[in-house]
Amino acid sequence: MTFSGSDPSLLGATYLSSNAEGGFNWSKVRDPEIDRLLTEGLTQLDPAARTELYAAAQARIMDLSLMVPIRD
Repeated sequence: MTFSGSDPSLLGATYLSSNAEGGFNWSKVRDPEIDRLLTEGLTQLDPAARTELYAAAQARIMDLSLMVPIRD
């Protein structure tokens, strides 16, 4: 299964705590900081602020090694 799209809100499907049981959060991570960043990103209307929130969420995800990019 793959997820693709240009909007970073797709991260919520795989990293929000609410999706840890019965969702696509297969790592079962429950991280309040990731939840906060992704939730704020969903409601942020300012594009620059939204970019910062999602960049911080992606950095946190990488710091926790929840996602390892694979490139061929």
